[in-house]
Amino acid sequence: EIYEPFNVIPCPAGNTGTQMAGWFNKEINSIEDLQGLKMRIPGLGGEVMQRAGATQFTVAAGDIFTALQTGVIDAAEFIGPYNDVSLGLNKAARYYYYPGWHEAGPMLECTVNKDAWNSLPADLQEIVASVCQAINVDIMAEYTWGNAVALEQLKKDPNVEIRQLPDDVLRLLKQLSREAINELSARDAAAAKVQASYEAFQKISIPNQRISEHAYMNAREL
Repeated sequence: EIYEPFNVIPCPAGNTGTQMAGWFNKEINSIEDLQGLKMRIPGLGGEVMQRAGATQFTVAAGDIFTALQTGVIDAAEFIGPYNDVSLGLNKAARYYYYPGWHEAGPMLECTVNKDAWNSLPADLQEIVASVCQAINVDIMAEYTWGNAVALEQLKKDPNVEIRQLPDDVLRLLKQLSREAINELSARDAAAAKVQASYEAFQKISIPNQRISEHAYMNAREL
């Protein structure tokens, strides 16, 4: 329904999993540390950071390293350990903060022109859909392993400190995220429908996660 005006058919085709909050050359110990922070963070995440007092920068992926290293920006989010190490961001900033409050599980997709899709016989449509499903699973597996390996590398790097964002900062970002999303939904019917669908799923999903994945991980820590 959301893609209908664009005349395309979307197919999920990969997911990086939960990302990191980003690389920082300044410590974030309190909400005050966000004031005037120059950060590369696009999209709604960038809008939220601006509301928190930071200055949002748009920097192409290939330019993040230089922008961090030269001080054009103080911080940058990209993806997670797997990709961030490949860009050398661990050599441009010291503090690596988590969690990725702004990207819990971004979905990659394959979009197909609707007219082209409708011209395919049913068996070929099913083949395309099945291939996308396989790619989706493969990429999720690749990132699960790749992030784990790269994180171990970063933990051994004496020039990198992996830190969690303070609770008061996370609470503020949650509040500001809610405000930004609600304002977007108020002025866009499609966004409102997506938000309602997302929150309805959250309502029934989170209780299950708490007694399944969350409970299992907590048990492993005993």
